[in-house]
Amino acid sequence: MVKEFNKYSKENNLNITLNLILLTQENSTIICNDYESTLETLFKKGSYKYDLIVYDVVYSQKFGPYFLDLKKYLPQNHIDLYNSNLLSFIGTYKNKIVGLPVLLDYTFLYSNKNLLNKYEKKIPTTWNELLETAIYIKDKEKQLHNRDIIGYNGLFDNTELGSLSIFEFIYSFRENVNSTFPEYKSQNAINALEMIKKIKNEISSDYIFSSDIYISILNLIEEKFLFCKLSSNDFNLNYTRSLLPGHKEGVSGTSVGGYNIGINKYSAPEKRDSVIETYKFLTSKKIQKELLIKYRIGSGIMSLYEDEEVCKNVDCEIFKKIQPIGRPNLISYDYDSYSELLRKYVYEFLYGNSSSYDVLKKIDDILKIYNISIYGDNTTLAYIFYFIFSFFIVLMLSSLIMLYFMKFESYFSFLSTDFWFLVIIGIICILCQGILENGPRTILKCELSISFLVIGSTLILIPILHKLIVNFPEENKFSIWIANHKFIFIIFFIGIDIIHLIILSSLYTIKQITPKEMENFEICTLESKTLSYLDIISITVIKSIVLIIILVLIYSEWNLKRTLYDLRFVVLAIYTDILFLIMLFFMKTINNTNYISHYIKNSIFYLLFSLLNYSILYFSRIVMILLKKDNDESLFIKNINKQFINNESSIMKTMEISITQNQSTTTKIL
Repeated sequence: MVKEFNKYSKENNLNITLNLILLTQENSTIICNDYESTLETLFKKGSYKYDLIVYDVVYSQKFGPYFLDLKKYLPQNHIDLYNSNLLSFIGTYKNKIVGLPVLLDYTFLYSNKNLLNKYEKKIPTTWNELLETAIYIKDKEKQLHNRDIIGYNGLFDNTELGSLSIFEFIYSFRENVNSTFPEYKSQNAINALEMIKKIKNEISSDYIFSSDIYISILNLIEEKFLFCKLSSNDFNLNYTRSLLPGHKEGVSGTSVGGYNIGINKYSAPEKRDSVIETYKFLTSKKIQKELLIKYRIGSGIMSLYEDEEVCKNVDCEIFKKIQPIGRPNLISYDYDSYSELLRKYVYEFLYGNSSSYDVLKKIDDILKIYNISIYGDNTTLAYIFYFIFSFFIVLMLSSLIMLYFMKFESYFSFLSTDFWFLVIIGIICILCQGILENGPRTILKCELSISFLVIGSTLILIPILHKLIVNFPEENKFSIWIANHKFIFIIFFIGIDIIHLIILSSLYTIKQITPKEMENFEICTLESKTLSYLDIISITVIKSIVLIIILVLIYSEWNLKRTLYDLRFVVLAIYTDILFLIMLFFMKTINNTNYISHYIKNSIFYLLFSLLNYSILYFSRIVMILLKKDNDESLFIKNINKQFINNESSIMKTMEISITQNQSTTTKIL
């Protein structure tokens, strides 16, 4: 390719020279263990040393941020040469095309022609056919004292080839050709694993299945395999190449390997046009055709399999029928770690005693993000808390009606009606943080959560601060101005909160927590930047100053009769808030190990914080009204009883006087 381009460049006076650099320990100053880590180091350093990068197709997601979006630099008809479905899982990153394949590698089934012809068996197209054919031929060969026949190699070793075997086998158990990759916990995936183990136990062995590719090639050369899975190289042996079988007739699956070429986004801008011209040549249909004919490798330009010259050298029909499966596009998880865990868990079933469902759940848990939601996991728990939060929000809002009864006006005289509304809304804001714990974590939810906490606390504290300033025993201009401009006073503090929240809005990120039991969940976290720390410290300092001022004013007004009980309720609420804020700080520092306990802990915290503030500041007054009403009724009954007793005593005294007088009259007559 390099020689071809330099020749092309010279003939067309492009004045471009292409040099191929092979990175090794000898010619690289970077100490690394493999090519991938070398590339990662170069990209993170922003190196512009290399303009074009050849990389494994599996790393399009990992290295995608460091490559140019080809859609912006290549003609659309050039990109359209390549199969769009293929590019979707080997060359894209966040809807950007970052690489085009220079060579592709597929896996195929190689069937022993001699043995199949001997027993008049056809090449299998389903796994059941492969199993039945292999059992039949192995039994027949044993009768002829040939015990060397191996039914199938599997290629489930402890390398990336093992992961590819797992992907393509599960993919071959989808319902039809157009179906997507089966869910790991689906019955299709369970059936796939059960079939793998069945094939291993009945026509192969642990040793053969777990052996590397070189053992497979050796046995293939010695013609010991009845069926063998290998890459698309043509071994020119007594084996017929075909598509890998599937669960159903017409359904197959083959993994895709190979290399893409991408354009380093750090390459010098002044060389950009030359780099693009070189790239177009290397990925052109002409070069792909030459590679296809010469090396018989796979190509992403499917129209080449309609070319007569190509088809004279390559089995075009089999390539046109390929049903490729790419490796997962992982953005938030390192693929190599994922691949290693995938093999570890599957092999616990394949070579161990774990159940297929258990290992598939473990695989699903590698990438699955758990959360409590009324539409997802643990719906019962989600509904319980959702009902509790909704009930108390409705209760708090409906209790505001008490402010409109004239006979209860004296119980709520500490704050004006509009300020009581603000306090209750502030408490509800704190409560709403618990509702945000439901469902998947998003940046918006992170921003809303801190907004509810910051603004909610302001709506609770500032009306109280306003009242204490206005009630200050010594009248002054400041307290008079505050009394006449209460909403400006409130808006001032809310404005400060909004400024802080705008700064924080760009600093939130979602952090994935991976416990030992592999039930991943996400939490909100701030990026470790000086700005985020300064902003949080600023918010904390301002809230602390407000609390201190409130406590100082309460001390100076402690014995005022008109607010005697009100101030004691406020002090209790403030001390409760301080205690809960300390608890919140420690909660944030404790490592989270389980998504359920994390949800319950946060939900209960916000619930108790809100209810205690509501009970102390507002609901206590409703209780006083109810108790006062009962006392009034008791006093009324006592007064009636007292009057009744007094009246009865008066009547008795009158009767006594009358009797005495009668007795006196009688004495006189006598």
